[in-house]
Amino acid sequence: MSGGNPAFRLAGPRGLGPYLGLLLLFGLVQVQATVMPEAALGPSQPMLPVLAVIVWAILRGPSSGLWWALALGWMLDWRSPEPVGTYTLPMLGVALVGALGSRRVFANNLLLPGVLTALGTIVFLLVQQAWIGAAGASTAWDRETLTTMLLPAVALDLLWLPVVFFPLRAFAARLEDPRIGWER
Repeated sequence: MSGGNPAFRLAGPRGLGPYLGLLLLFGLVQVQATVMPEAALGPSQPMLPVLAVIVWAILRGPSSGLWWALALGWMLDWRSPEPVGTYTLPMLGVALVGALGSRRVFANNLLLPGVLTALGTIVFLLVQQAWIGAAGASTAWDRETLTTMLLPAVALDLLWLPVVFFPLRAFAARLEDPRIGWER
């Protein structure tokens, strides 16, 4: 794919440009909104967009992970009745966590993505709670509330990691400019 800003390249196998990537992200948001509430464990549900941003940042570099975080955050904010930024700001934090793994090549190993998923899920939830609190809603910051919110969320995201990791790895391998690590 020639021309344009390579950092903005969301995805696109041979000639399809970023449109296929946007369609993939839109589908991911739809699955998150319609299917993932059924997979909830107490108040927590798997966060497929968080997983996608972490995996994409590892596979395609921090710039691509950041663009996915922005796109997914905007789409989730658009669907949410919460204050604007409730998803976009935490997703940017997740992209930063995913960038920590972008210099490592663990294409067949889920250890690094697993560690970054746990960290990214915690960052997402803490930033989201802080943003909601700053917007005027009440949030509980006591140990019990955080434990009952964070532990199930991390466990669910770790369980769902292979469901997101392996298809995205296959998708990344089909891109015309495959790379793992820092973008050129």
